[in-house]
Amino acid sequence: MNRIWEGLFYAYWMSDKQLVQQELELVITTMVHHCSDWYTLSHEWTRIDFLRMDKFMSLVRHLMHQCLDFLALNSWDTSLCQSFSNLFLNNNPNNADNQPQGNRVLFCDSNNRGSAYHLCDIFMDELIKVCSVSPVHYLLKCAKNQHLQAEKKKTKKLLQKQINNNNKNIGVMNSGWNQ
Repeated sequence: MNRIWEGLFYAYWMSDKQLVQQELELVITTMVHHCSDWYTLSHEWTRIDFLRMDKFMSLVRHLMHQCLDFLALNSWDTSLCQSFSNLFLNNNPNNADNQPQGNRVLFCDSNNRGSAYHLCDIFMDELIKVCSVSPVHYLLKCAKNQHLQAEKKKTKKLLQKQINNNNKNIGVMNSGWNQ
């Protein structure tokens, strides 16, 4: 299956006309139930030259949209959502070395951060297109709550550190006054 996706990748690479690119995008993105497309994109991303980068960024956008649309059509089934998110995470518990295996997507690779940044950039846009407004607000609310909790912990640690520093300073000042 990887060889088929690699062939489609290079067919898209060689396509110069807008209509041909759109037709290939449609063919490639409608086959989202195969994970090899993400693997091929992540594997070949660093080889894409700057002249072709825009069309591959467009392909990734359409592919993300189709994946989210597929999840929405399946009523956001938890197991499907988990499988989809695991494609992009590099934390396979069965992998002691934390190295990508088989068809694992390599977007977390330090040499391939551009593709991960692009995915982060387009994710909310494509999610908004697929969902109604309410799930997006729910996701944003959850993210905001997690961010606030992290900030509270961070603020609490900083405050505790400042109190400890102030106590040390007061102790030094008191010892100087007692002499």
